[in-house]
Amino acid sequence: MTPIRRTLYTILKDGKEIFSDLSQNEYFDRMQDFAVEFYLTGKNDPSEYTTKLTEEEID
Repeated sequence: MTPIRRTLYTILKDGKEIFSDLSQNEYFDRMQDFAVEFYLTGKNDPSEYTTKLTEEEID
């Protein structure tokens, strides 16, 4: 049987981990929050963020 894999997301700001082991939905929610805040206030410049993806097998 083929193992099931899931992707976990880690958000880094200026190279420092600020959120880790997020599901895809959690990741999208966080990034949307950052985008809205940037649009409204100019804070959380998107160029400060990077994303690291990790795959894991689910038993």
